[in-house]
Amino acid sequence: MSSDEATGSQEKATKWPEPKNPWERMVDCQACKGRHFGLGGAAGLLLARRGETKASGPFTHVILQLRSYTTIAGGTWGVPGGALDEGENPGQGALREASEEIGLAEDCVDGLDPTVTILRERAFMDHGAWKYTTVFAEVVKPFEPSVPEGDTESLEVRWVAIEDVEKLPLHPAFEEAWPEAKSILDTMAEVSNE
Repeated sequence: MSSDEATGSQEKATKWPEPKNPWERMVDCQACKGRHFGLGGAAGLLLARRGETKASGPFTHVILQLRSYTTIAGGTWGVPGGALDEGENPGQGALREASEEIGLAEDCVDGLDPTVTILRERAFMDHGAWKYTTVFAEVVKPFEPSVPEGDTESLEVRWVAIEDVEKLPLHPAFEEAWPEAKSILDTMAEVSNE
């Protein structure tokens, strides 16, 4: 969903930096005949929080990332995410990417008092050999995202009210997935309130 990883669209004049590792490269997709980022697929972390009641009620905000112009679909908003590294599952990859792009500790789901609770995963783009998986998570302790020093993929990261998400210039794949993602957040909030 943050998903330069999803669309692979890019301006021809843009010179992209060399990948950090072999898993961070464009791949040709046999299913859609397009190109996607990430040899082993990609994942993003959709972090949500509730309003004043914290333990119940609807989700009111999500963390979004304004993508740098050095990335595919730069200047658009989406969730933190990226290519999976060798041997990573979507949850591990999404947490690692969130650590790199918004300053969330990779061990935020561990221990007796976690900052984040993983709720579910959904592959919004599943092309067989390549897929983009969104990991839905609830932030259960105070957390303010920030662009880590040295990160070149984010211009800004912040909490955005759910009703304001569609007002932002969204990454095309995230824009397409957002109505269903919002519906999933609404359903998860209802289930947890029962």
